[in-house]
Amino acid sequence: MESDTRLEQSLSELKLKIKEHDKLGPYSEILDDPFLKVFLQGKGFDVDVALSYIAKYMHMRTVKYKKQMSPYLPSKARLLETEFSQMLRNKDQHGRYIAVLNTYVWNPEMASVQESIAAVLFALDEGMRRYFSHKPDGVVVIIDCKDTTLSKIRAVTSSEIIQTMDLFFKCLPASPKEIHYVNENIMYRGFLNTLLSFFGKKMRGRVHIHSSNMESLHKFVAPNILPKSLGGTLTNEEAYDSDLINGARENDKFYKGIWPSDKL
Repeated sequence: MESDTRLEQSLSELKLKIKEHDKLGPYSEILDDPFLKVFLQGKGFDVDVALSYIAKYMHMRTVKYKKQMSPYLPSKARLLETEFSQMLRNKDQHGRYIAVLNTYVWNPEMASVQESIAAVLFALDEGMRRYFSHKPDGVVVIIDCKDTTLSKIRAVTSSEIIQTMDLFFKCLPASPKEIHYVNENIMYRGFLNTLLSFFGKKMRGRVHIHSSNMESLHKFVAPNILPKSLGGTLTNEEAYDSDLINGARENDKFYKGIWPSDKL
């Protein structure tokens, strides 16, 4: 109860500072309470630190990568119609949420790298509001790299890797507790070595590479909450929270609000 009171007090203070902020002020009406609470929770109710991360978040999306991201809206994101970016219904044994990225779904001939980044961003933003606005339980990420081809690896440029690091690691209020790679082949391992070079030392220490050894993955995430594709016991329908993607696809208003040309 005390933490709820503290959260609401911090939220009121944060909203006032956003309205007075020279960069964030124009967006004060679209930065909704669940979104703001994620940053407050992730930064221990420190209003000034939360504000600085919101400013980074908005700068990445409305300035630095506006050209790359603004062509896309969640209602039209084709990859959101697939199992590309998902969240498990059940938490792990430590009470953490489990995000799953099924990269094998992505076909660069059907969707560009930028569209795939946008799809993950849309799911991430909805997940932040849905799961982390009340209590920062933490998140674990599983990346299934099955069926990686040379054409997929060649489609990703170093600038897009940097963009991914900026959007998903440098402006969010918290980082994944663990990142698990499974089903990576020899081609993906070479790409992964390049990718990990962009991670900081702390984040590299959270990365676990399992190849096709699902028993190794299950030492961290129990199979009774995983889909069969990850060696679990559940169907995809049982394992994945369909409400996440349904919610993400209804968020066009937020992105239209942060990407209008007259505000930038």
